[in-house]
Amino acid sequence: MKTLSPSAVIFGPMIAIFAESVLLEFSTLLLGRTMAGYLAGAVLAVSWNLVQRIINLIIFYGFHIVELYTHLVQMAEKEMQVHFQTIWMPVLIFSGVYILLGIFYGFLGIKIGRKLRNEQDLSRPGRSSSTLSSGQNQQRVNFDYSLTWLFVDLILLVGSFLLLSFSHWQIWSIAIILIGTLWSIRYKRAFRQIASPKFWIYFVFITMLVALVFNGDSTTGERVLIGLQMNFRAAVIIMGFSVLGTELYHPKIRRFFQRNSFNNLSIALELSFNSLPTTVANLPNAQSFFRKPMTLFFQILSQAEERLTEMKRQKRVHPRIFILSGERGQGKTWYIREIINLLRQEEITVSGIYSDRVMNEDTTIGYDVVDIKSGEREVFLRLTGEPQFEQIGRYYIHPNGLRMGINSLQVTSPHCDLVIIDEIGQLELKDRGWSDSLNQLLHRNQRHLLLTTRTRYADELISRLNGADILVYDLSAYSPEAIGYSVLSHIRT
Repeated sequence: MKTLSPSAVIFGPMIAIFAESVLLEFSTLLLGRTMAGYLAGAVLAVSWNLVQRIINLIIFYGFHIVELYTHLVQMAEKEMQVHFQTIWMPVLIFSGVYILLGIFYGFLGIKIGRKLRNEQDLSRPGRSSSTLSSGQNQQRVNFDYSLTWLFVDLILLVGSFLLLSFSHWQIWSIAIILIGTLWSIRYKRAFRQIASPKFWIYFVFITMLVALVFNGDSTTGERVLIGLQMNFRAAVIIMGFSVLGTELYHPKIRRFFQRNSFNNLSIALELSFNSLPTTVANLPNAQSFFRKPMTLFFQILSQAEERLTEMKRQKRVHPRIFILSGERGQGKTWYIREIINLLRQEEITVSGIYSDRVMNEDTTIGYDVVDIKSGEREVFLRLTGEPQFEQIGRYYIHPNGLRMGINSLQVTSPHCDLVIIDEIGQLELKDRGWSDSLNQLLHRNQRHLLLTTRTRYADELISRLNGADILVYDLSAYSPEAIGYSVLSHIRT
């Protein structure tokens, strides 16, 4: 999920998770799925946190951080009047602590795993709704992504490192300040990274520490410059990865991944967003955790197991039904039009109908039905009509509009990827309106369906679609682009 949230540590958590899983897998392959294999894997996985922390410090501050560590150890030996057999003794002590923690977590994981395997009555997560984080995507909808800027940012990042390594301090300090200012103007996230108090506390602390601890023939001014150079390097990495992470979210780059073998990565990230709210919502309160800590771990793993089963089921079952639920006047049809435009840009063939509101000044006088493929429209609902016309609420159902809508839903083309029906409501739940057309589409089970409905009808509609592979999107929580890309990724799965 961190890859969808550009920051200075964009790759850190992903690399850590990947490395830990590889180490655990390697241990079980080497020693088998035995007690020894699991414990060795747990030790290696937990110890990786220390290893990656050291690597991160070297990446951020360069090898000057190793010199700083060496001087600190020597100072500690002198002040405490102790002598370490090796300069790396403090690191080895910390490694021992991590090894003990790994053994403890290994035993804990084995115990919970056995309990999970023997448990029959696992808690069931609630119905999955959507697969994208709306707030995250909504923020990015309005950003002017640019592949040119991505290329320029990469050059500026590499150039900054070269200047820090091979130029005089007056040159690299001015250049990096100018680059940082440029990045701050275009990328608000990058500015927030270095504007945080934590960054400046580290900045002052590292600079002063280097000036005080470093010794030898260097002057105080030279030691301060070393500290400043380390901090400027850290600032470049923090802002550089932030701006690259932002531009890497360019729609063209995302489409490339969705069109190729990396599509499963996109799906996995979406599923992680779907799983996180359920996991958090089912966490016990603090009092329950401290009273029965084992229950928390067992519950999380139970949900993970159940979620994995659900993911496998979704992978097998095709096609899918996407339901957009919202209140009256919330913009369901506007969402549909935006999603249609997005899918057509992605060369997805869309058919079906949507209902277009007809206004007289500020008053709704009815709805027209619009054929999505041809753009043809016909009067469907009006406040006025012939006495023999059927009625739904205060509206008369015009037969020409109903007939055209039914014909539009007789999709026979093998190249149609998605059929849209806007919207399913009282008529359909009473086996009228588009009900027969929907039943035929469900019976053929050949194409993905996108349906809209009011929130109050959503549960009844879902119950009637029993057994179908359904994803529900609440329009109050997700942007059209977020839903569109989610639908796109599932269509291409």
